[in-house]
Amino acid sequence: MANWQRIEKRHRSRVLAFPFTLTNLMTRFEIHGRERLFEALERSHRDGTGIITVSNHQSLFDDPLILQQILGIKDFTCESKRWWSTPCKSNFNPAGKSISARFVRYFSEVSNMVFFERPAKKGGVLELPHSYLEALNQRGDMDLLDRIMQHASELGLGGESFLRQFITPGNPIKMAPMNQTGMIEACARLNLGDWLHFFPEGGRSRTASLRQPRRGVGKAICCSPNAQVIPFAFCGMHDVLPIKKAMPRPMQKVVITVGEPVPQSQLQPLRAHPQSPETFAALAATAWAPVQALYAEARRLQGTPIPAEEQADRGRIVVETARELQASQAPNAKSNLGDAWALTNTPAPRRRARM
Repeated sequence: MANWQRIEKRHRSRVLAFPFTLTNLMTRFEIHGRERLFEALERSHRDGTGIITVSNHQSLFDDPLILQQILGIKDFTCESKRWWSTPCKSNFNPAGKSISARFVRYFSEVSNMVFFERPAKKGGVLELPHSYLEALNQRGDMDLLDRIMQHASELGLGGESFLRQFITPGNPIKMAPMNQTGMIEACARLNLGDWLHFFPEGGRSRTASLRQPRRGVGKAICCSPNAQVIPFAFCGMHDVLPIKKAMPRPMQKVVITVGEPVPQSQLQPLRAHPQSPETFAALAATAWAPVQALYAEARRLQGTPIPAEEQADRGRIVVETARELQASQAPNAKSNLGDAWALTNTPAPRRRARM
């Protein structure tokens, strides 16, 4: 990329960031455990491993507002945004020649995004590319293609062969969401040492309750064996920008709690299972369990604790998915059920707020 193109891209992203920066200045934040994310970033830089962050989703401004605040970014551009977002393609990279579609694409190009398609928004069927390398080439990210080719060469593979190792076997139609270009790109980026943020709920919660996690983040975890998984949770963003509202509300309070990395001892036994929807669901639930605990802590710190009956149901999803995985494998296959149950019943540690 030419120098003038980098400068233009930086200034375009700075214009896009203005509403988020302004909202940050008008919002009161209370952050607990941000040093855990900094430590994970240091390990990633040292070891060249990827990072997967997972959190709940309340507002259209959650990404990038929350991570921008955790990292303390003042000059927010595509260069200071160190992570890649994973939004819905139809919302953030719409097709068509309308002014609105072109406007959205103009700014999405400088927002560090990996786009995912939803089958329901494509008539229930996703079309997979004949060549993933060519599909990524059409995105125009030559830096990514160069990195893929270099890494594949180090592994003794071609670029297309490197990407196709992330394909999940099975019924082509049923597995299409897991084998779409965005998912393959996400897996490749994580193996190249990038940082991706996921909202496992797949959309904004319309209530104060958390939704069940989807399998997509589970596949990303499964296909990136060295990646760190960092959970965090927050509450109050639904007050900053409520759903169906266009203008953010000033002087709202947002509480953010960042957790410890999900132990590899929790993840590796599940990664050892063959790629399947059950494996992905179990990994997603295991990563989601600490988010549930951190969300309960954030609610407590904000003064709106979760009712006891809701907290008692915290471990249900993890346990059920672990049992489904165990049932889908051979009778003597090793299960991660005990570790999953222990994780759901570990309370989030309390830390002093860091402003």
